[in-house]
Parts: sequence; C-alpha cells; structure tokens
Amino acid sequence: MLFAVMAMESVLLLCSPTYLPWRTQLTATVTQCYIDLKVPEEAAKSVRRQLGLLKDQRQLETLEPIPLDPAVATVYQQTENRLNVLLFRATAEGAASEAAVLEALAALEAPYDRVRALLEALRDPTRRTVRHGALPGTPHANIMHERGSPACRPTADPAVRSIAVGELDSR
Repeated sequence: MLFAVMAMESVLLLCSPTYLPWRTQLTATVTQCYIDLKVPEEAAKSVRRQLGLLKDQRQLETLEPIPLDPAVATVYQQTENRLNVLLFRATAEGAASEAAVLEALAALEAPYDRVRALLEALRDPTRRTVRHGALPGTPHANIMHERGSPACRPTADPAVRSIAVGELDSR
C-alpha cells in the first residue's frame, strides 16, 4: 500500500485536485494498516506527510493568476479535514494519556471535525452493522397487528418498530 501511495505521487497527472478524494482514501487505507499493525507513530507520520504535500499543492494553486474555482477549494478543504481526522485517529491510537488525546482533539478547528474525529476514533473496523426490516406491503410488515394479542401490543409495538427499522449489530 505504501508503494502505491509513493507511485501515485510520482505521476504528475494524479496529483491534480480531481484525484484528491482518491488519494485521501488511499492514505486512509495506509493509515488503517499502520494502526492495525500497532504502529500509530508511522500512521501519524504518513498523514503528516500527506498534509504537507496538500499544503504545497495548495500553494502552487495560489500562484496561478486565475482564481481558484470554488469547487476545487471545497475539495481541498474536505481533503484537509479528512486528513486531520486521520491524524487525530493515529494520534489517539498511540497516545499514552488522556491529555495527549484531548490536545490532539483541540488542534482540530471546526466542531464538526472534532465530532467526526471522535466517531472515527471509536469506529471498530471489525464491526459490521446490518440494517434489516420487512419491505412495506409484504405479509410480514404488520404481523404484530394481525396475529398479536391486544394485551401485549403496547409493550411489543416499540420493540417491533425498532426491529423493523433498527439496526442489528453483528460481528
């Protein structure tokens, strides 16, 4: 994976803003691999390197006499936010204390990024969420009302609704 990142950076056409989301996803995959291998320092180093490359690319874009397209500026901002979240995750994995985690969290500027970073840090890649429910109009959609006892409906209805539209956590 690391070789793929290095090879991608050597191809000038892939360094355009068009491919930033793809490059960010590749960096996220490398970061996750480092975290899985229990070397979060290397993960943070990899993300910092990508942030530096992004900063350099942004500076090159500002040197052009044509103003930056708002869509391209948005892509740059989203990429920077995603990389900062990845950096927080890598830092949180390798942090020795709560103070280090809080310091890394405070480095994120926007509240949205802080929430996203916390959710990303809590995400377990081995967990799989399965959504399920009966399709509307199928015989199983209203089985509780058709066959259930009227006495147990007040208790069972919330459970049936949560099963019909809820989530099942499976590993």
